[in-house]
Amino acid sequence: MTKDEISAQIKFLNAKVVDLENQIEAFDSAIEQNQYKNHKEAELKISGRYECIANEECEGSYNRGADEYMQQYQIEGEASIFEAFMKVEYNRHDKTYYYVDGFTYSSAVIA
Repeated sequence: MTKDEISAQIKFLNAKVVDLENQIEAFDSAIEQNQYKNHKEAELKISGRYECIANEECEGSYNRGADEYMQQYQIEGEASIFEAFMKVEYNRHDKTYYYVDGFTYSSAVIA
């Protein structure tokens, strides 16, 4: 195998990894995967998930996550659909490395 062929395979596989990561995100974000017993459980699970994502997106210099994350969810036995909002506050050190400095969680009925 030549260097160009190996590079082409790496490029293809990297694109496949991105596609699969997007599929996982879509699966995790689907309302069917976000059914909770009560609002407290929803808050703990959703805020924990997005705090981890925000932290991961801060890796490396000049990187930071989104300012706000949103997730629809339902409470078991209820017909209403809720939307959780997580507003993230970032800070940085050495003027280049961002980190999660805090967040605010709220939710509202949308349907």
